[in-house]
Amino acid sequence: MTSPPAACDPAPITTHTIAAARHLLASSTVCLLAREQPTPIEAAELAGFAQTLPACGVTVGEIRFEDVHELYRPAAVEALGAAAVVVKFTHGPLNRTGLVPAVLDTIGARRAGHPPAVDILSQRKSLVKELMRREQVPTLDYLLLDGDTPAAGQVAHLAARTGATAFVVKPDDGNASEGLHWAGSVADAARIVHDSGRRVLVEPYRRGRIITVGAVTLLGQILTVAPLEYLLDGDLVMDADWKQHPRRAPAELEPSVDAEVRTYAARVHRAVGARGLSRTDFIVGPDGVTALEINTNIGLGPGHDIAAAFDATGLGYDDLVICQTASGLSLPGQR
Repeated sequence: MTSPPAACDPAPITTHTIAAARHLLASSTVCLLAREQPTPIEAAELAGFAQTLPACGVTVGEIRFEDVHELYRPAAVEALGAAAVVVKFTHGPLNRTGLVPAVLDTIGARRAGHPPAVDILSQRKSLVKELMRREQVPTLDYLLLDGDTPAAGQVAHLAARTGATAFVVKPDDGNASEGLHWAGSVADAARIVHDSGRRVLVEPYRRGRIITVGAVTLLGQILTVAPLEYLLDGDLVMDADWKQHPRRAPAELEPSVDAEVRTYAARVHRAVGARGLSRTDFIVGPDGVTALEINTNIGLGPGHDIAAAFDATGLGYDDLVICQTASGLSLPGQR
């Protein structure tokens, strides 16, 4: 059982903070950046921001590209550089490699969201877990194994060290739901590691409620939204099948636990250098609160998890749009 963190920097997002950010965005120009053929997730985000920002007194421009090289053309450089803030809507490899953020930074564009290193770092689960440990955020013990290395002995040591009888095996990089597996024994875990053919994390399986907490850096402070609970409804893990039809609800935690997960989420958000909206996932169970991972390249459309978290906080989708957009402004005190 871990000791609850001391009260520190995170604060809830309030209508007052959003009003201040909205005021600073008013009469500015925001450039929305997307691919010519956006994915459904990217298209939902783009439409949501394009519909919301003009009602906030913002002049909205839009740039589409097929290849990142097009962003270096004079017209694109001029438009991107002149905007008060650029909001990008790119997921997948373009973000996992940090390519689009890096190109925007070389142009000198003021960009909403995270620095390039954040999306790269947050993809590597084992490195985030080490940062969690450094920040005194409780996380699961783990093994980092290659698929071509015999694993049974090491998994057996993990079982002896932690008392685990079941395990979760997932890729160390990329989206954890892709290739995530539950293993009911040491032998099963070793087989999954071998069959994966890649570097994977092996963690003890821990029962509990799966909670996610959204955070953003705004006006120089890390702010959080209401925790959400992912409803497993008998499923053991949130694997790719579960994510085809995700189920969630406001978490309704005890006040002390609510404060604890918010504080830990803020610590992880700060530790990886996140600036725009992020989500940190936790297990809340008999052994207390345990952090799993941070997600920085999250869906920002009206139907996504972070929008549901804003709703649970008593805020609207337009408030989400303001928070993400204003995270890129050169605001007083904004890092």
